[in-house]
Amino acid sequence: MKKRKYIWQIINKLQIKLNKNIIAIMFDIIACKLKYQASIMDYELFEMYNLDDFERKTIITKGKNNDFIKKYNTPKFFKYFHNRMEFNKLFNKYLNYNWLELNRNLEEFKTFCKENKNSVALSESLIEPKIQKINIEQENIEEIYNYCVEQGLYIVEEEKQISPTLKKLSEMSIVKVITLLGKVMISYLHLEADNKNEYPFSGYIAPIDIETGIISQAAVDKIGNTYLTNGKNIGTIKDMHIPNWDKVIKMCENASLEIPNIGYICWDIGIGKNKCYLLAGTGTPNHYFYNLPAHRKSNIGLLPEFKKVEERKVD
Repeated sequence: MKKRKYIWQIINKLQIKLNKNIIAIMFDIIACKLKYQASIMDYELFEMYNLDDFERKTIITKGKNNDFIKKYNTPKFFKYFHNRMEFNKLFNKYLNYNWLELNRNLEEFKTFCKENKNSVALSESLIEPKIQKINIEQENIEEIYNYCVEQGLYIVEEEKQISPTLKKLSEMSIVKVITLLGKVMISYLHLEADNKNEYPFSGYIAPIDIETGIISQAAVDKIGNTYLTNGKNIGTIKDMHIPNWDKVIKMCENASLEIPNIGYICWDIGIGKNKCYLLAGTGTPNHYFYNLPAHRKSNIGLLPEFKKVEERKVD
């Protein structure tokens, strides 16, 4: 029932926006689903109503994205992206931050806290994480340790220091990097909103040129508003250079080879002052970042670029 209501809301919205007959809109939505595996969200978000058949073929729709996931990713290996302990152990050499597993090791925990004054305790889940900042200057270390164990916060990590360049924009600035078969395909700066569960994505995103590390276009939110600056902090978004970009590319491409059974990955990268951090990854990348109208060139989507990498793999 909710799904039907949602579909009719979008159709009615499009009828007003496009000034077209509802039946014509419905038939076009169905045609896009059958021919291009596009969901109704794809149709609206990517403005497929403005594209001709050739342009529509270049869009990575929900169905095509799922095809990549099924083709290159084996679900049983998703555990490395769902569990923080598994993730940290497998990708330890790429993390670029200190961390500790709590396992009847109070003395080791005390040493860690002394060496890492600013730390956070975390749960093992990367799907629904729990995070608690640790303040060793105001609290008893043994009490902190016991509290973490009681709350199921079995991982302690040093707090990451975000680059001043990105801090001007947002405290929640994350670089998203998508790799396919060991190659970086696309990258975005994601400035998250407070409501991280907003569908299909929260906040706003801006594409990063993978050759230069420069944000090449304006940031866009899910309803198509564009941002050249972050008005709150007066930070310029477009033309900003992401620090340590060569390290980001190298880190993601090398890390992507650690699990041959997962060939299509979206990485979350934190950008520090002199280094980058590997924060998380997923074997089910969010395709809604990829084809936004404001970021397309000549209305062409990214599917042809993905196909080139597949052809290179075959060769």
